[in-house]
Amino acid sequence: DDHHTLVIKVKDDLGNETVLDPIHFTIDKTPPVVVILDKLTNEPFTGGKFKRAVTPVVQINDLTETLTNAVIVNRTTNSESPWTSEQEISSDGHYTLKVTVTDELNWVTVAPPIDFTIDQAAPVVTVTESGAPLVTNTIFNRDAKPKITVDDTTTTTVDAKLNDQPYASETLVTEERKHTLVVKAT
Repeated sequence: DDHHTLVIKVKDDLGNETVLDPIHFTIDKTPPVVVILDKLTNEPFTGGKFKRAVTPVVQINDLTETLTNAVIVNRTTNSESPWTSEQEISSDGHYTLKVTVTDELNWVTVAPPIDFTIDQAAPVVTVTESGAPLVTNTIFNRDAKPKITVDDTTTTTVDAKLNDQPYASETLVTEERKHTLVVKAT
């Protein structure tokens, strides 16, 4: 595969010469080479989990002009939209980047889909009892069953303690006394 130039000069026995204009042509028998990089690190963008916005960069090596068809699939909202190289993706969510490059001779390279997650926010923790928010200094005239709900883009770990002892969400609390519930989600 390469660009070529053919120069033709013809001379007869008497020295008469014909020179044709150079003929330029290309032989391209291979599909485009496609590499996707992370703009921030300039390393291959292979997916994963990020606490920051990401900007993938598509680098293409081919002898002819190319056309890139790329989409970003937001798996959180089940939506798909066109995407261009160096377009930043900044919203929290689960994504798949799909890139297909076609050259002038219809050689096609389909890059492997890249799955990644952006999670820039801390988990949101809600504690309720019988469907109502559980707030400090609530007094019950019955047993209580605190429910801990965590909302986050990625998997979380919950460390809950009731009176300094491990507590599992929706465990019935029956002991009469003032209780302290501490919840940490990471």
